[in-house]
Amino acid sequence: MHLIRFFILFLLAVSGATAASAKEVPVAIEKTDTCVYCGMPIRDLRFACEVIYRDGRVIKTDEIGEMFENLPELANDPKVAAVFVHDYYTGEWIDGKKAYYVLGGEVFTPMGYGIAAFKTIEGAEKFAREREGKEILSFVEMTEKELRPGKMMMPGLSNELFLGGVVATLLLTFGIVEFLERRGVKRDRKGFRFDLLRIGILRRLVRSQAFRLIQLPMVGLFILIIAAGLLGTQAGGRNIATVLTWVIWWVFLVFVIIFFGKIWCTLCPWNAIAGWIQRKSLWKRKKDLFTLNIEWPRRLRNIYPATALFILLTWLELGYNVTYSPRYTAYLGLLILSMAVISAVIFDRRAFCRYACLVGRVSGLYSMFAATELRRKNSKTCNTICRQEYEKKKRRTGGARDCGKGNEKGYPCPTFEYPRVMSSNTYCILCFECVKSCKHRNISFNIRPFASDLINLRKPRKDEAYLALVMLSMTIFHGLTMIPQWHFFIEDIGRLTGLGYYGSFTLGMAEALLIPVAVYYLLCVLSKALSGSNEVSVKQIFINYSYPLLPIALFYHLAHNSMHFFTEAQKIIPVLSDPFGWGWNLLGTATWTMKPLMSLFTIWKLQIFLILVGHIYGIYIASKIARITFKDQRQAMRSLIPQLVVLIGFSVISLVLLAQPMLMRTTM
Repeated sequence: MHLIRFFILFLLAVSGATAASAKEVPVAIEKTDTCVYCGMPIRDLRFACEVIYRDGRVIKTDEIGEMFENLPELANDPKVAAVFVHDYYTGEWIDGKKAYYVLGGEVFTPMGYGIAAFKTIEGAEKFAREREGKEILSFVEMTEKELRPGKMMMPGLSNELFLGGVVATLLLTFGIVEFLERRGVKRDRKGFRFDLLRIGILRRLVRSQAFRLIQLPMVGLFILIIAAGLLGTQAGGRNIATVLTWVIWWVFLVFVIIFFGKIWCTLCPWNAIAGWIQRKSLWKRKKDLFTLNIEWPRRLRNIYPATALFILLTWLELGYNVTYSPRYTAYLGLLILSMAVISAVIFDRRAFCRYACLVGRVSGLYSMFAATELRRKNSKTCNTICRQEYEKKKRRTGGARDCGKGNEKGYPCPTFEYPRVMSSNTYCILCFECVKSCKHRNISFNIRPFASDLINLRKPRKDEAYLALVMLSMTIFHGLTMIPQWHFFIEDIGRLTGLGYYGSFTLGMAEALLIPVAVYYLLCVLSKALSGSNEVSVKQIFINYSYPLLPIALFYHLAHNSMHFFTEAQKIIPVLSDPFGWGWNLLGTATWTMKPLMSLFTIWKLQIFLILVGHIYGIYIASKIARITFKDQRQAMRSLIPQLVVLIGFSVISLVLLAQPMLMRTTM
């Protein structure tokens, strides 16, 4: 009996020891695993960790800092069987209670705590030297440490979605080209139009003098942003200046362009304030304007000034981390306002809007894709009735057409456009002054098919071509600067050249700008060679084929910003109660903690969809432009081959960037 009892006890002891040791074996991180605290997919295993309890429960987190912050009694909890973290260098599971932790190093972690774990003290010391780590702590010291998250990092597309997006891009490219080759592409098809000004209440609204007051609410928001940026907290996630500008407005602007074109210019606070100063009136039509009325320099009557400002302000925005700084956001807004006001006081009409406003010119090219347009209704009215009136008026008073020069009801077109010949949305700022001044009501605001201006391209211009290329390069550059690899790349440039941060950043930005332009130019030379045409120059190919890049840039811009919007836009709810970060609770929502508006998996699918939509339009527009540029069908198709490489390349680069972990626009 004693022998049997001893044998049973021995088996129980062995099984108990086996069970205990089994509990101390780390559980594999699956592709579908998410952090138990923030709900994010666990993608970067260097920072993943797990706590195993004696009852079999397993808690997995995507960030070491989250584990210590949410489980502060981890070291003394008797229910905990084991803690596992990953060694930063080797990637192997290690005992979290025996690991060494480095805080404050130059490393980007999913939730911004900036903590890396190591199996040996030598590994920790090496990392601290290389990445300027501030502290090396033991497990017990970590549980006693007060931790604060920093810049949050969102995971990029899953490998499956990324590869699926690349395959879909290739299949769509060849499928669309084959379809168009068989079907043929007709030119100058006007398509569906519906005039929104047929709606009585809308027509009366835009024709009224009081319509100019529509800018008042946006001016109020602009003043709030400036005040909050200068006077409020400098924590980006708790200040309405950064949240409203970079999370809400920056996405809203692109989305609105797709449907309503330059409607932002209708509401623009910079244009509104400059106009009020120039007119000395909020809404009434005044003839005596406060301006020197000097003509804009002839050599600058292009959009190169806007292109230069776009590059400069991109450098300021990203080099100085404006998107994270309420104060710098306010300074940037005041800088653009000062340029608009000074231009209005010195130059004729809104020369700044036409030639130099970076927001207006970028949105102007994007608005060629828009589903709306401001155009004349009937060419006969302009060419017969209106022309006869113009000739009589010209003989009597030397006057001009009302739609171009204005009358007692409406101002002259601020951007020097003439609706009777206007064929693109690019320079119209939708002020609707021509609607007021046209006596024959021959101006329409139409709903139309998407990308009509691009599909039926009329007047390609060199300055627009360069801006289109800069827009694509800088849009991709925005995404590039928000991934960890960019920061390490800048450090490498600094070590190789001896330049400081801003010098290294400038050099990196120049490479990001010039390399795509150079590659595009070389492929245009190849298009010329393959076409075999002596009539079409490389310059003409360079200009014409730049326009299909606009949908690629537009939809990448939207895909990139959709991640920020759907994961950060909910911050506006508590911020509205406490816009300055002063501890107010005006609406009772200051302490609300809200989940992202959309799950990551849904956002990823949306991003893939947007990239593919932009690519489809790019291929279709390129096919149209090939046939517009070359009279011979075979020459057109041969010239198109290198341009398909360009479009595929940029779309794949967009997918690559979306697949990278990305820093959020505001701090936590």
